[in-house]
Amino acid sequence: MTVSAQYVKTPLNNDHVPSYDELRTSVNQLENQVRGVSEPSAKMQQAIRVLDEKVDSLKTKLSANRESLEAIQTSNQKLQEVRDRGTRRAYFLGRIGLYLESLPQLNDTSDLQIDIQQLREKVKLLEEEISEETIQEKPYLFYRSLVKI
Repeated sequence: MTVSAQYVKTPLNNDHVPSYDELRTSVNQLENQVRGVSEPSAKMQQAIRVLDEKVDSLKTKLSANRESLEAIQTSNQKLQEVRDRGTRRAYFLGRIGLYLESLPQLNDTSDLQIDIQQLREKVKLLEEEISEETIQEKPYLFYRSLVKI
């Protein structure tokens, strides 16, 4: 940033004082340089705004991805719990099956079932014999049998 100007010598310090035209030229040059710096600065600010918007957009997308990831992790955890319960259930069913297989085989109980049914029928007949009506009829039948004699 060099300013080419001719200086006029002053009596105080032997420096040159520029003329009005030289000052005007120097000011114009400075204005051009400031404009040259301002225009790129505006472009830089616009670029910064665009980049800030991209950052905000990426932050929003990242937040949505985190939420999706958390939902997937929660779902995976629930699925794992279901799998664990299924595994434990299968384990216990296997243990129960093994226990049942180790029990001695029981003989056919169909004969016992027949005996039980016959005994139930006998109990029913006995109950009928000792029922209140039968007991009340017996003395009458006994009396009739005596009267016929």
